[in-house]
Amino acid sequence: MFGFLTGKLKTYIIGSLAVLLPIIYVLGRRDQKQIQRSDALEDALELEADRAEFYKSMEQHKHDARAGKTSSRDDIVKRLRGTGL
Repeated sequence: MFGFLTGKLKTYIIGSLAVLLPIIYVLGRRDQKQIQRSDALEDALELEADRAEFYKSMEQHKHDARAGKTSSRDDIVKRLRGTGL
């Protein structure tokens, strides 16, 4: 009698897991899609911040050049190694 109850119980548990498995799969994929979107947005935001910083640095060096500040070769090398501009 005990074997009959545990057999039925196992069958119900396996059946319920078989029904729930596709639902869990779909929910997991949807969550993963949202995570990937947020990662892509964070990467785009970081890229835009880097671009803004680059253009600010370019503007500063542009004003230095217009002001007639002559840079020595060593200053140019330091600037290129430090900021890439």
